[in-house]
Parts: sequence; structure tokens; C-alpha cells
Amino acid sequence: MNIWILFIIFSGLMSNVYLVEAAQPVDLRILVDTSGSMRRTDPFNLRVPALRLVVGLLPQGSKAGVYTFDQKVVNIVPVGPVNSAWQFKARRGIEQINSRGLFTDIGAALENVIVDWNEPTKDWQRKILLMTDGMVDISKNPAVNAAARERVINNTLPKVSAANAVIYTIALSEEADHDLLRKFSRETSGWYEQAADSQLLQRLFLKIFNQAVQRETLPLKDNRFVVDDSVKELTLVVFKKSAANPTTIIDPEGKQYTKDNISAKGRWASEHDYDMITLEKPIAGSWQVQADTDPDNQVMIVTDVNLDIDPIPSHALVGEHIDLMTRLLENGKIINDRNFLELLNFSITRITNNDEHELRPLHD
Repeated sequence: MNIWILFIIFSGLMSNVYLVEAAQPVDLRILVDTSGSMRRTDPFNLRVPALRLVVGLLPQGSKAGVYTFDQKVVNIVPVGPVNSAWQFKARRGIEQINSRGLFTDIGAALENVIVDWNEPTKDWQRKILLMTDGMVDISKNPAVNAAARERVINNTLPKVSAANAVIYTIALSEEADHDLLRKFSRETSGWYEQAADSQLLQRLFLKIFNQAVQRETLPLKDNRFVVDDSVKELTLVVFKKSAANPTTIIDPEGKQYTKDNISAKGRWASEHDYDMITLEKPIAGSWQVQADTDPDNQVMIVTDVNLDIDPIPSHALVGEHIDLMTRLLENGKIINDRNFLELLNFSITRITNNDEHELRPLHD
């Protein structure tokens, strides 16, 4: 069965912009397995750079917290509003992640992150990102573990659903309880992914992040992208195949930026497998990235102009009819100026799991 990935694009006075669901700000709780089996499934502790990527991409105005779990649950990064101070604390906090736990108490982990989610809310999009390589494991007695698993399904999962929270899951092992993790995501309209090995963690965390948080992005083609005057900030995620080919950014005036000279323009975080570059008030025009071309490279932006989309289901049956209700916003207010709207073109791109692209126009 083909999987559809939908990008809604508007163009005209501005450069093409991929826009996604805006709605309320996100309240994201991240749960990371630190049981002893992670020494085998994540021997280089790649959970840390993967989380640094997520922390760096979280938009201002959201809130988030990070928890580790094994036989106990530890809130290593307290839930708080995302700003530069929170991100600094988060980068330090996630350095505590290890693989020294004895058990894998998934139920306790979920109960801990929803403790303040007693009732549904219209103020926040509640999201949980859960990464584990195992199953519900709180005892050496299989019967005790089976009973704990049933409690998670019959007691904890309904609480998550009642709080209007969505669970996104990453399984980092063939031995993980895939049925349970799929159930979490399916019953809360979330998403499930399996990582063949820990080397894929950073890409999968980014993929899940895009599902959960959904920031505006610019199309990146042949390592080039176009910025217009409405963009206040942009963040580039560039995956690297080799440290021998350092990333370089070239602005529309031909100036080149690397991690050694970016300080005057923004921030550059360099990991073994990726660079994350944030630029404040980028100048309008055509930009170029000198790096390996990679389908997971992205350009995320902060802009006053947004396309607000009603929630799109994460799962749909073949042939099911889905209505897309959208509104173009400027500074949070709907744009009704017909003269302006007539200058814009709207289209939707369908991308199948065979990487086939089909462009369709949208009409009011």
C-alpha cells in the first residue's frame, strides 16, 4: 500500500514555502529508555546527539521536558517553556543519559509524564515521544510482567487518550514489544517507527519531531533554497557522510559561513553525523549549502505568515475521503484580502513510499 506524505505549498509574492499544521503550541514530553540492554542496542549512546537535535529544533512558545526510565523514572530536564535558558539546561541534562538500569517500566514512565494532564485542554497540543528497545519489564517473573503490560493497556493508555495526548514511538530492537508500541501510536493517532540500529536514531528522531511539532520549512532542492523578507529566522539541518567534507553555507551575496565564522550571524551546532545551523534575520535571496545532498536535510523557518491546517489523521484507509481545511494567517490573524490571495498559488504534493511525486493544484 502506498503511503502518502502531503506538503501544502503556497507561492506568489513569496518564495515557495512548505507549511504544516500550526494550531496550538506543543507540550512535548520525551521518554528515553536507559535500561541495561541499551548498552547493546545503542553502544555509542547516540540517544544524546539525537535529543540535542530535537532540543535545538523546538520552537519558542512550546514547552517540553525529558525523562529517562528503567526500574525508575527520572525527570532529567524539567518541563518548562522552551527558550534559550531551557535549551541550555536541556543540553546539559541529556548528558546524564546512560544504560545502567535493571528493568524497563514503560507503564511508570507514561504515568509520570501525564501526571499534570488531568483533563483535556484546548491551549496545548499534548505529545509524548517514547523510545525503547524493550518491553514492559518490571520483574524476573513473567506473570508479573504480563499483568503490568495489561495495566498499561487497560489503565494507563485510556488516561493518555482522555487527556487528548498523542504518543509517538520508536522501537530500537527486534526484541521490543512492537505490538504494544504500535497500539500506543494507533490508539492516540500518533506514529510508530522502528530503527534497524542506533545509527538511524538521529534521522528517526527528526522524522518523529516533524510529525509531532510540525514547523514551517522551505523547499531544499539541489542544496539550494530561497528566502524572502518574511523570514525572521531559519534553521538548517545538514546530515554529514564524512567529517572530511565540512559544511559551508553561502548567502545570496556570496559570503561563505562555516562553524568557525558563524558567530556574528547565528549559531552552529556540529555533531558527528549532522550540523544544525541557526541564522537570525537571513537576507532575502537564493542560498546554497555546500555539503552532501541528503533527502533528510531540512530548512526550518520562523515567519509571521503561516498556513493553519485543521488536524490531519496520521492513519487513513485506502479510498477514505479526507477534507483539508486551511487558513492563511499573518501574525495569527486570518488573511482575507482577496487582492493579496489572488496573487498566490496553492498546491499539494503527494509523495508515495516509492518516492514518486504527484503535484495537484488546490482551488477555493
